[in-house]
Amino acid sequence: MANKQDYNNIGSKIRTIIWEKLKIESSFCVGETQSWLPMTPIKEAYPTYWRCISEVYHEINGFNLVLDEVLEKHKKDLKTGSLENDIFFNNPLNLIVEFDEKTHFNEFRYSTLLSDIYDGYNGFDVSDYLNWSNKQVLGGYWNNRAMFLNSPDPLFPENPENERQDNRVRQRAFRDFIRDITVLEKGYSQVVRIPNKIIGWSNRNNFSKNELGKIKAYLEDIKFWKNLVIKEADFK
Repeated sequence: MANKQDYNNIGSKIRTIIWEKLKIESSFCVGETQSWLPMTPIKEAYPTYWRCISEVYHEINGFNLVLDEVLEKHKKDLKTGSLENDIFFNNPLNLIVEFDEKTHFNEFRYSTLLSDIYDGYNGFDVSDYLNWSNKQVLGGYWNNRAMFLNSPDPLFPENPENERQDNRVRQRAFRDFIRDITVLEKGYSQVVRIPNKIIGWSNRNNFSKNELGKIKAYLEDIKFWKNLVIKEADFK
């Protein structure tokens, strides 16, 4: 997986693009959390998009789970805190940038990407993401029940149908979706996603100059920059 220096290098490329295209001075941090981006979604924080979140949650679990019921039943055991972002550009951009490796592309991510929220989403090429996810680039399953029991999450229970557990894959797909939808709810910039595919699905770190050049070229081409939102975070 990419390391902190890789993210710093990518962030520097993006900062250059922001200046070239928008003449905005920007700063970023890597591997940090934002208070307004929850690890476990809270209904009151999503007055506009809670129905979408509930539908996607139900779709990727497939165990007849209802999000509101699961949250109420396990409210004492839910994971708290905020999601960590690969790269985050601070106020007034409030821009999340994620580097998506192979494990982020699978049938569960495919299901989340069918949500209506992605109509017109231009932080990344949704059609490419759908195509790669539908081909199940990597399942990323946990191989046995013991691994599941060592890291439980009430939102993503054990799959009763299969010893080969997929709850970590469902969790990752849902959290990617939560990032994408939270910025819409907050009125911030859409999440910019960089698919590892553009440098050949390599999982190694310490990107070469050539690989960083490919990442910059990819970012320069996306339609996102003309719709960048400038809005101060309210930290709620």
